[in-house]
Formats: sequence, C-alpha cells, structure tokens
Amino acid sequence: MKRFWMLCSIVVFIIVLFIVVSYIWQTDSYTEKQQAVVDELKNATEEEIEEKEVGKETNSMAKLIDIIIEDDCCTALCEDGSVWAWENIYSRNNLHKISNLNNIIKIVDAGPAMYALSEDGHVYAWGSNEWGQMNVEDRDAYFDEAIQLSGLSDIVDMDVNLDVDSEKAKGFCIDENGNFYEWGLYLYFEEAKDWEPGFPQENIELVQGTKKLFTGTGNYNYFITEDGSVFSIMETTLWERTRDFIFPRLPVEENRFDADAAPLTGNEIPFRNLNQGTKYGMTILYELGSEEGIERIASDPYTMYLYKEDGTLWYWNSGTVKYHDNKIAMADPEIYGEDYQGGFEEVDLKKILGIDDKEEHIPKIVDMCAGSENVLFLTDDGQVFVSEYVTSEIRDVEYYTLRNTNPNRARTGWIYDLPLKTVNFYKLGWESIASINSNGIYCFSAVDEQGAYFYLDISASASSGSISTEDIR
Repeated sequence: MKRFWMLCSIVVFIIVLFIVVSYIWQTDSYTEKQQAVVDELKNATEEEIEEKEVGKETNSMAKLIDIIIEDDCCTALCEDGSVWAWENIYSRNNLHKISNLNNIIKIVDAGPAMYALSEDGHVYAWGSNEWGQMNVEDRDAYFDEAIQLSGLSDIVDMDVNLDVDSEKAKGFCIDENGNFYEWGLYLYFEEAKDWEPGFPQENIELVQGTKKLFTGTGNYNYFITEDGSVFSIMETTLWERTRDFIFPRLPVEENRFDADAAPLTGNEIPFRNLNQGTKYGMTILYELGSEEGIERIASDPYTMYLYKEDGTLWYWNSGTVKYHDNKIAMADPEIYGEDYQGGFEEVDLKKILGIDDKEEHIPKIVDMCAGSENVLFLTDDGQVFVSEYVTSEIRDVEYYTLRNTNPNRARTGWIYDLPLKTVNFYKLGWESIASINSNGIYCFSAVDEQGAYFYLDISASASSGSISTEDIR
C-alpha cells in the first residue's frame, strides 16, 4: 500500500511538471512574439514613428490651414472644412471637432464667442452667449455646438471682431444679392435688437453695393463698394472720455500730413448719424471718398492701414496715433474740441523686408490682421511683419476740457510727461507662412505651408519690447 501511494505521488508530480513546463514554453513563445513586434518597431525609421504619433495625436484631423490661439486654447480650420479645438498649444488636450460645422471657409474670434462662415453661405457661432448673439433671451447660455445665426443666408463675406474698448463683439456680412447686415453696434432703443442682423432701413442706401468688409478692433470699421468708394462705420460709447473717431480722406496720394488734408473739428466733417434711439452711444457712417485699386484695409484702435494694388502700404497719421496713451490730449484748447487733422503716410516696405536692391521686386501683401496694439502683415512669399507704437518724445500737453459742463470749470487741463507716439514696423523670423489670424487683442497665430502653426504673444507691455514667439509643430 505504501508503494502504491508513492507511485501515485510520482505520477502526480510528473503531470504537474508537464503542465508547468508547457506553460513556461507557451509563455516564452508569447514573449518572443512580443519581442519580435518590439524589434520591428525599433527597426522602423524615426519618420515612420513620427507619422504614427501624429496620426494618433490629431485623431484624424486634416491638415491645418488657419488657427486662432487664445489663453492656451486653440481653434483650427482644416483643409477639409472641419473645425477643431483643443487646450494646451503643445499637447492638444481635449482635442475635439466642433459639432455642426462642415465645409467652413473662414473662422474669426470675437471675444466670448467664435464665428465661422460656411461654403454654402451660412454664419455660425459658438461659445458664450454673453452678448445675446446666438440667443437674445438667454445671456447666460454657453454653446459647445455651433449655432447657425438666423436671418443670414447666401452670405459671401463675413467679418466679426471684438471692440477692445467696449469689450463687445460686432459683426458685418453681405449676401450674394448685395444686402448688408450688421450686429453688435449700439443703434436701437431696444438693446436686444442690436444683436439681430440687419441695418436701419432709412439709411440702407448708404451701404448698397458693398463688396469688401474690414472690421476693426477699435471704433473704426471700413467697407469698399463696387464703384471703389470707401465708407467707415464708427461708434463711440458713453463710457469713453472722447469721441474716438478718425476721418481719413481719399485719394491717398494727395493726403500728406503737412498739407492740412483733414478738417480740424467734427463740425467740419459730413457724416450720417445712424442712431435709432440707443441710450449707450453714437454710431455714425462717414464716407472717405473714392479711389480705385484699394485691395485691403485693417484698423486698430488708433489708426487704419490701407494697401493698394500698386504695392504701396499707407497708414493714417493723426492725433489718435500721437496721443496714443491719452486721447484726451486731442481736445485742442485753440479750437475748443478734438483736432481730427491728419494725413496718409507711406510705409517703407523695402526697409522693413530688408530689400537693398532698388530693382528687386517687393512682395505683395495678401493679408492684414489687427490686434489691440499691433497689426500683422503677410506677404505672398510667406514673410510676416508687424506694426507697433513707439515713443518719439515726452512732453507736457495742455488740453481742452470736454466732459465737464460746469460753467465755472477749468477750461483746460494739463497732462504731464505724456509720451508722444509714432508707428514702427519690424519683421518676424517666420517663413513660408500661408495664413495669419488673431484673437483681436494680443495673441496672433499663423500656419505655414506644411500645416505647422506659430504663436505670437504681444502682452500689454509690448511697447517696451516684451514679445514672445513660439513655433509649434
């Protein structure tokens, strides 16, 4: 009996040993297969591995053709017409496609909300409904999905921007029949109506035939009509200490600053008041005149830039540039009001782009993008340069008191040690850029021909040269 149990123990041991050996052999074989896969990946080229990582990271996102970056959040337009968003400009956290957007051809940032124009002529918005642009009844709503704006169809051009002074969005668009729409301006007694796309019917003839839209980041917005004439829609609010207007005149060749090209005061300037009972400010339409060959216009809160098909770039030099730091100084004691005199100054493009040869071709400017202090300029060969305001001198300035209506008030006041500004330009080190964009304040972005994107942050201290650029691939 004892031998029997010993024999059984031996048999059981042999069976267990067989199972363990089989398991180890199978495990080793599996490990060898895993190792083979690892070895195969190791033998792949760095380029192949990089392509795998990019494919995983972008989650089927197509090549970028435009991007807006703000507060480490990115919104990008892809070549297939889709729009994507993510957080962190480097790691692309929370990467997702914006719902309801297809065949998009343009994206713009307007403060609390983003806007997009589709190929079939619809305008969409998403984000905060703070100004009632998506739903006038619910100002606290936030829309993750894009909402199609009602009352707009067959749109051929759309431009929206944030007014940095009032911190509200304003938009303009035109449809294929030449109808002109605006929203976000202070016009009507009922504030909700300001956000309904339209235009005051009694002044509709003033905007007929509009062909190009250029919304500014300040109070100045410009429009070119089919016959080559240019008009501006400007707005000043109750919260501003001056009537922050500029009145350029066309044609530009005849407007030298020292030629007394513009009137001194608002009393000498013909314009149309567009107000329809609003309680918050004054909105006017001003006609600059006519000139053929104007291709692009851009404007910040201090000046406007005008680019012509002959390859010349101009800006309007006036008191809003000179008294950049305190526009109250525009109120001249000798004329008892704001001095609106100014003139066009030509920009030396060859100097900016480093062209020494007088016969060398100057690249054409294909886009201009404004922020609150700077404007980006893109050339057809992929170069980018930027404007800035720099101090030319510092002195004391006497100004006329506008706001105080007390008959015993001091008629004038003094601003001591006021920096007087002028416009300067410098070129960025970016190359092969295909598109530029902005959040309308201090953040600028660009995409190159390969779909890599770039970031330029010009902070509030940019006037002292605090500039940071990033190349994110």
